[in-house]
Amino acid sequence: MRIGPYSLHGTIAAGGFGQVDYATTDDGRGGTRLVAVKRMRADRSNDEALAMLADEARLVSRIRHPNVIGVLDVIRTENELFVVMEYVDGETLAFFLRRAQKTREPIPLSIVSAIVVGALEGLHAAHEAVDENGAPLGIVHRDVSLPNIMVGTDGRARLLDFGVAKAEGRLQSTSIGELKGKLAYMAPEQLALEPVTPRSDLYAVGVVLWELIASRRLFDSPDGATTIEKVLKGPIEPPSRYASNVPLALEQLVLRSLSRNPADRYATGAEMAAELAACIQPAEPAEIGHWVAAAGEDTAAKRRPAVPGRRAPMVTVPDAQLADETINEVFVRRDQRLRIAALVAAGVLLLLAAAVVVVVSLRARGSTTETEDSGALALVDPDAASVVGSASPDAPEASALAPLAEASAPAPISSAPPAKKPPSRPPRWPRRRKSP
Repeated sequence: MRIGPYSLHGTIAAGGFGQVDYATTDDGRGGTRLVAVKRMRADRSNDEALAMLADEARLVSRIRHPNVIGVLDVIRTENELFVVMEYVDGETLAFFLRRAQKTREPIPLSIVSAIVVGALEGLHAAHEAVDENGAPLGIVHRDVSLPNIMVGTDGRARLLDFGVAKAEGRLQSTSIGELKGKLAYMAPEQLALEPVTPRSDLYAVGVVLWELIASRRLFDSPDGATTIEKVLKGPIEPPSRYASNVPLALEQLVLRSLSRNPADRYATGAEMAAELAACIQPAEPAEIGHWVAAAGEDTAAKRRPAVPGRRAPMVTVPDAQLADETINEVFVRRDQRLRIAALVAAGVLLLLAAAVVVVVSLRARGSTTETEDSGALALVDPDAASVVGSASPDAPEASALAPLAEASAPAPISSAPPAKKPPSRPPRWPRRRKSP
């Protein structure tokens, strides 16, 4: 497929609404340049979605920082919008965390520090961005997470995906209850649908930092409602419980960034980045680039694009549990489970009630006796499960069932004690008289 000067070759990654393809274009020197093209998924493409993508491109174009993915071009066709971005030869932090868990090799703290410091500096640039008139845009990313931070073989971290960012003058806004993002990285005030600020993004960076240090998810739950409960009320353990050699200053920084009260967090990304760099000396870009290339080499060959002389994109599709999800979807799914449980319980109760009716019916049928007043038989109607009287003793049904009723009636039991038998005596033989 070709759009303008770009030839699309395949999909790099896909998310809840959009997908990223890799493409090539003439570099002006007789060669080709590899770029990334973001577009809406076919099943999610509509006027509102396209407007959101256009908004994202406009916002990112106002953020000029090496730690934020750059927008190179925007191409609009009759039914679709394509945002052309710089191609990054690297992986997302979601990939590196999975690899650390699989190999049981934690990410070196110096590399963690460099990656997160870079992400914080890019985030600070977004928070401070202004429009063409110098007015603050008031950008809040709202979706900082492992899949939205990429590290390239050049040793640089880049912040991705401003698709749900909040900003002044944005054409498309998220309606209440339809907040999009990854629940496990949302700040408590964001989940509570309260106003978000740059400190909300710094909370998300704190979650990312905790997970990179501990090599595990902080709020790991397959159920969205449980995740929300953990974020709002659950205890936050120090990362040193799962990792060794964590300096106390680093642990205090992480826990401060995860404070549920926004006022207790860092005020700006620049402030948090400076303190993190003071806690752990960041690795040099060359060291990070070598580490990224070595970590992704085993998966790169499997996704090599059909572009001569180009290395494969190493970007992986985010985990399903990190996929975008609305808060409404979480509670609708929970309500559906409750309704299913209620229906199952009602079904069990109906089965028990039917079993009781059958047992009562069988017992009543077994104890059918002849009535004493009119001589009519007392029969059990199994359909109505109640005792009814027969029409008359002359009815054929009654005469036919009478022997069965008599045979089934238990014999009367006397309350008088049994009579005592006389004691048995030996037989008396006649005596023989003696002859005189």
